Amino acid sequence: MGQSANQDSYPGEEVERVDVGEETFLRVLGDATASLEEASIEYGLMGGIASAVFGRPRWTLDVDIFLRPQDAGKAQEVLVRAGFEPKPSQHNWLRKCVKDRVLVDLSFTAKGGIYLDEEMLARIRPVAYRGLSLRVVPPEDLVVMKAIASDHDTPGYWHDALGIIAGSDLDWDYLLRRARIGPRRVLALLLHAEADDMVVPRQVIRSLFDSIYAEAGDGQPAAQGGARQMLAHLRERLAEDPRANELNIEAAFEEDALVLRGRVATPERRETVAAIAAELFPSTRIVNEVAVIRPAEDGRAETVA
Repeated sequence: MGQSANQDSYPGEEVERVDVGEETFLRVLGDATASLEEASIEYGLMGGIASAVFGRPRWTLDVDIFLRPQDAGKAQEVLVRAGFEPKPSQHNWLRKCVKDRVLVDLSFTAKGGIYLDEEMLARIRPVAYRGLSLRVVPPEDLVVMKAIASDHDTPGYWHDALGIIAGSDLDWDYLLRRARIGPRRVLALLLHAEADDMVVPRQVIRSLFDSIYAEAGDGQPAAQGGARQMLAHLRERLAEDPRANELNIEAAFEEDALVLRGRVATPERRETVAAIAAELFPSTRIVNEVAVIRPAEDGRAETVA
């Protein structure tokens, strides 16, 4: 497919989101999810639909589908065969399709380096939504994802997350595990929820607080907490720096080195990621284990470096 997703440049404008009416929107939503399921592509719905399912009722103008990175190209091709039109994207973690003026976003990384992993897949719930049976990202993961992604351009994400906390029976132990990628954001969200008289177990707040601010025996902040803060700053820099705009890079301090892992589209992007890390940590040895991934002819991912 000539326009399917292997595009390193962005030749067009953002696709306009328009209100096509509930009947058309639901039909396109059903076409998209049914096509992915018929092709045995794992996915989970997120965005406004997921927020409405697990939290406060609200409408949305687009369909947000979360996929594994290796399935993104194939998913777009499947939708094209089902009558969707592929559209260019300015983001390397997102592919787009449109049908009957309904935009379908195919995302394979969320802010903070969050993926559709096996643990998330195992908890995806088939739910009934306006006459459709849909697979939706677990509410605990949605809370974490929205807390991390919320900013001045998307303040609604924060309130979506609060709605999910108020409206869902959450597995708090699972949420704690998932919150490790952005504990400060999640802690702030849970404190907000508690201040609004939502039920948040006190031990969950205490556990998150201790993971961030636990003190060593000499009264100084624990080194682990400081490392988390530095790594969080690096992730934000990689996501926001126009040279990279990478959300799917993981970083960890291992022995005397900063180790980078993840997937990028080109060797040049791989070197850029390491260069940005070196700018932030000029005295630290950088070990670059980031892989370069390109779509193979069958639409799946192929590691080339």
